[in-house]
Amino acid sequence: MKTQKLTPTRLLSGLLLCGVLVMPLVVRITEGKYLYTMLFDLDWFIDFFQHVERFFITDNVYYTDQDACFPALAYCFYYIFYLPLKAENIADYSDLDTSASGVYLIVMYTAIFFVLLVMGLNVLLKSKEDVTKNILVFSLCMSYPVALAVERGNMTMYVLLLMLFAFVFRESENKVLREMALIFIALAAALKLYPAVLGFLYLGEKKYKETLRLVLYGILCFFLPFAFFGGVNGFIQFLHNISEVGERISGVTIAGMVCRVLGQSATSVLIGKIVAALYLCVTIFLVFTMKKRDWRYVALLTSQMMVFIPESGSYCLLYWMIPLVLFCNRETFDKMDFVHAVLFALIFAFPAFESTGSAVLRYVFLYIQILIIVVELVGFYFNKSNERKEK
Repeated sequence: MKTQKLTPTRLLSGLLLCGVLVMPLVVRITEGKYLYTMLFDLDWFIDFFQHVERFFITDNVYYTDQDACFPALAYCFYYIFYLPLKAENIADYSDLDTSASGVYLIVMYTAIFFVLLVMGLNVLLKSKEDVTKNILVFSLCMSYPVALAVERGNMTMYVLLLMLFAFVFRESENKVLREMALIFIALAAALKLYPAVLGFLYLGEKKYKETLRLVLYGILCFFLPFAFFGGVNGFIQFLHNISEVGERISGVTIAGMVCRVLGQSATSVLIGKIVAALYLCVTIFLVFTMKKRDWRYVALLTSQMMVFIPESGSYCLLYWMIPLVLFCNRETFDKMDFVHAVLFALIFAFPAFESTGSAVLRYVFLYIQILIIVVELVGFYFNKSNERKEK
């Protein structure tokens, strides 16, 4: 029987599977406390029900509190889930998460996500090895970022799906599907704003017509739904809310990590925001100046959704799934790709420990991987510059 050569993709799939298989053992060792450690709280799908319950207070959700900070398209989405809950005549909207309709809706919300996630991963993954492909899909569905997003019921689940299918369609030979990719990115940006950074991917590829249409779709998807939530006044209140929330600092973003190192202060926050802005500039520079395209460019743009926004939660690690899949689709690998495979596995499958928290170590691995990618691309840029000078 012929021995199969170890590739980064096979190594990654094996490590991810090991992470899944270790989970029951860790649950036994911790006497069931591991789930709480991994998810940091069990809050009854708070990011889902918290936004749905705002409709029980007022039709214009932006006037409920500052946490009503999603674009209007997101609240159009939540409104659909509000209607059956309203029909149930629940006396106390704080009981939504334990009502019959509430439980049914969150189950369907999650089930639809997993069905579409499996479909998207199966199509986007180009591996010809069915076993490796199936292990990757299964392990990613069982990974920490997915578990956290599901426990929160966070909108990142559906933003990921839109981005995932956008990458499925963007290289299609079918013009309609390529146009759907633009619409999906526009919809993702209209739900969570920061997927708009993927527009730089089209600009960097000098696809100016596609970029223009993407901007047009984005404007329509973002602004039109505000007609249902107070129009101009609702939009102004949305800006107020998002500016208030934007003052918060998550402990895992660039600003948050700087505050961890330097201590919590206004100066540390400012330094963190400056470092984040510099990283964004480096990302845009590399996307615009490098002709060779691979998964690393997508990784740098995707990373902005996880580390640039100061308030981003650790469930945003979910977005790192896209560069992981594109990494696995490479036809040729080098030795450094084995390092990337290990880092991807550590981010998605490393067990959570109470002493370190569920996310901090994962973000340390993420920042190490980002640093390696930046060094690789900067080195590639200077090598090309030197070659041009010699010619």
